[in-house]
Amino acid sequence: MIYPPGVPARGGCGPQLPAACQIPGDTSCRESFEWALRRLRDCTENHHLCSEYAQSPLPKRVLDLGGPRDSEVRLLTSEGEIIRRCVCLSHCWGTMTRLRTFTTNLDSHASCIPWDSLPPTYRDAVRFVRRLDIRYLWIDSLCIIQDDGEDWRREASKMASIFEGAYHTVAATYALSTTEPACSPLPAGTRVDLYGCRV
Repeated sequence: MIYPPGVPARGGCGPQLPAACQIPGDTSCRESFEWALRRLRDCTENHHLCSEYAQSPLPKRVLDLGGPRDSEVRLLTSEGEIIRRCVCLSHCWGTMTRLRTFTTNLDSHASCIPWDSLPPTYRDAVRFVRRLDIRYLWIDSLCIIQDDGEDWRREASKMASIFEGAYHTVAATYALSTTEPACSPLPAGTRVDLYGCRV
């Protein structure tokens, strides 16, 4: 959990752990990205169980982010036949998630999802995953057909295994809805304590 300096841990569940390290309060900055990249490399290079998930069969549908200079994404139907690294986004929908996949826009999403249509949470996730040089991202609202009951039941039942098989999960803990940025809004130069983490 991340708390700014001087702010006590919320929840009151058990004793507060000492700060394991400090990271920048601006999670979109280069130092934050490099810190996350070091942690990921440590996992895949030194943890046997983590390295098993470095490449797994993709979920039935994923967002294909293309290359780092691409401005658009598209919905790819892989049917689990492609083995690649994939990142999952864990986020709060909030009261309204504007961008979702339905039977009516499935084909258009497969062709192109314009950058301007992506809400801020999704844009931050796409930027981060592209910086990791990973091409595939799974977001529930876009990768599950929301008005197809059979598809929703089948794919929603796989969510635990999708997250388990992901190379990494981006948790947008600062965003209360998809209309907010995934990256923390603390000013540049702010340092925050990272609790409950071994690094």
